[in-house]
Amino acid sequence: FADAGGAIFCQAGSPNFEDCLFDRNFARGSVARGGAVFATSYGTPRFEDCVFRNNEASVFEGGADAAGGAIHGDRTDLDLIRCDFSNNAVWLRSGSAFGTGGAVHFAGGRLGASECSFEENIARMGGGIHLTITETCAGPAPTVATVGDCRFRFNQSDRGSGVTINRNEDDDGFPESCNDLHDIDVVIQNCVVE
Repeated sequence: FADAGGAIFCQAGSPNFEDCLFDRNFARGSVARGGAVFATSYGTPRFEDCVFRNNEASVFEGGADAAGGAIHGDRTDLDLIRCDFSNNAVWLRSGSAFGTGGAVHFAGGRLGASECSFEENIARMGGGIHLTITETCAGPAPTVATVGDCRFRFNQSDRGSGVTINRNEDDDGFPESCNDLHDIDVVIQNCVVE
């Protein structure tokens, strides 16, 4: 296990994964990101017909937070096509702040998820997917997400068992109005949430 990307750490890369199984991978530490995959720095990873199951991001006691039981994407273009996510989790120990995205946590960049299934994933916010809308006045980091023809079943979360959309505003002293300079586009269409 690692603190980011228990199986794959993708920084500015553009790999294609087809028909792959990611099972029982772990990200653990004071900050844990992506039990199986951590993708960042404007790469373009693509996952097609992949299975993500039993992956976990968890923080130790007193840790800051955990995100993305299976995948954590940050400032990247991420495509998920016909992927299955089941029994992935974000676990927090006593004293931790929060945990987001039982299957997928995404913040900044472009996310495309089509014909995917999210089943029995667990997090405090966003059992299936947690989208953090990240905008800053210092530089653009818009989140653009399209989730289409996906199924969300039996995911568990205090907020948004299927999908949670959360705005994370810049706290660098700029007025809130400067956040309006950047585009935000989230489309969820033809999905089933049970």
